[in-house]
Amino acid sequence: MAVKGLLTLFLLACCSCISVSLGGRSSPAVVYEVNPPPPARAASASCLVLRIADFTASPAYDRTDMVVVDSTGRVVRASGHRWASTPASLLADLLTRDLMAEGRFESVYRRYTLVGEDVQLDAHVREFGSRYSGGSWVARVETDVTILDTRSGTIAFQGTIRLEEPMPSGGFDELATTMGKLAGRWSSEVRAELDGICVSD
Repeated sequence: MAVKGLLTLFLLACCSCISVSLGGRSSPAVVYEVNPPPPARAASASCLVLRIADFTASPAYDRTDMVVVDSTGRVVRASGHRWASTPASLLADLLTRDLMAEGRFESVYRRYTLVGEDVQLDAHVREFGSRYSGGSWVARVETDVTILDTRSGTIAFQGTIRLEEPMPSGGFDELATTMGKLAGRWSSEVRAELDGICVSD
């Protein structure tokens, strides 16, 4: 019983939702946040300054509407179920929060720095939603990530991070919960790439 209770609390921590009235006679839109638990404080820190640039996204995902891809490959946007901000902003803000909580870098700036950065991170969101494939629903996050070491002008990392997890159904509540867990895993993988730069500093 205690294990089930802890699991429920964890899933609730990964995402939360509110209802927002859009005016007129339309039903209130349900707005979801992606909020997985933050990481623990790092044992050591570097003297590097990191800037997280504004992420970009494919046109289908450059909006707050939740997006699902049906069995025919058709992209469906759900205006009645929305993210608190665009997936690009959600991931960039989450990564900023996690890096500041972890304390691996001396400073972490979102968009612009005050003193100039040593490392710059950028990403492009290719997919952020669910799709029906092989008879079941799957939540997916796919991003192209680039980490630039501005001190040497070299690319420290450039690659695609693709994560997915099966969903019990195609419901939007299930999608929000699963995407919360995937976003946490995504942040962890990006931070692992950044750790290599900190260690080599």
